Amino acid sequence: MQDNPFYGRVQKMIGSSGDLSEWNANIRGTQLDGNFNYKWIDCKLRERNMRIFSGSPSGYFGEYPESELETSSVCSYCRKSPPDTVIEFRNGNKTEIIPCVSEKSAEKSMRASKLIYGYTGINVVENESVFSGSFSGWAASEFSCPSVIFNIEKNLSEQLKKSLKSAVLLFCAQ
Repeated sequence: MQDNPFYGRVQKMIGSSGDLSEWNANIRGTQLDGNFNYKWIDCKLRERNMRIFSGSPSGYFGEYPESELETSSVCSYCRKSPPDTVIEFRNGNKTEIIPCVSEKSAEKSMRASKLIYGYTGINVVENESVFSGSFSGWAASEFSCPSVIFNIEKNLSEQLKKSLKSAVLLFCAQ
């Protein structure tokens, strides 16, 4: 493992503990879900408040929006083939639907969220801050498409999983 060219860089970021369980970044230490050009400056302010100034297991959002090959590739592809709808799944402490309420897509995102709520009963929560630097926030702003984040708790019931799958299909078909 020590002969891996990234060993020294990763070791420097995690310290002597060697614990990778909380790693939430690419190999350069950039958290990709904050490297898109949608309210990216909010991510940088959060980074500074946490006293993170370079690559880290989590909380560092890159030198500039789309600074990482992964995010710039996704953006480049989407600019050539724009999405009609964006659904982003995240692990959360509770299950909730968060519509992107950017100026360009707020009405569409809220309508889609209410449709999913009606089918699943999952609460709709407005929390624009979770979209800062995110792909879903960027896509909603860039392409005026409905965009929703699903926070999904770990121990979701089978019934709710089935309802959620059906609701996602309805969301995409709208």
